Amino acid sequence: MTNRIFPFILILVAAILLTSCNRPACVNSNPIFEEFNMDSEEYLTELLFQIDKQSKDKLSYWFESYKKINEKEFIIVKVQNNELCVKTIMRVHDWKGLEGIGTTQGKGYSGAELKGLKFLVDRDSSHTFLVYNGVDRIID
Repeated sequence: MTNRIFPFILILVAAILLTSCNRPACVNSNPIFEEFNMDSEEYLTELLFQIDKQSKDKLSYWFESYKKINEKEFIIVKVQNNELCVKTIMRVHDWKGLEGIGTTQGKGYSGAELKGLKFLVDRDSSHTFLVYNGVDRIID
């Protein structure tokens, strides 16, 4: 009897573990996020507006990828809740909290949830930038 139940339990546990880490599906309904690139001023302005009007504890952040552009390091992050479903790019000056992602250039972390992600908004005369400022933990 135990020999028959064990494979079933093993498959059930594996299925639960695999589905528990997945990012919930979402669909963007805001045309600004479709029309503009994620590093454009229009996109970032709308993103910040949408984030400001959301309940911060209802937003989820998911690591998508690492980018290096002109010797500067960035992470691509998916931002979502019931009303928001977009990607954004964040400059990383200090990898504290994201050391594993920084040292591997994101390899193996795609899809990891960034719990308690913090970022700063850096504006100069011509552009707005999001800058990574910390994370409570990574759920991979």
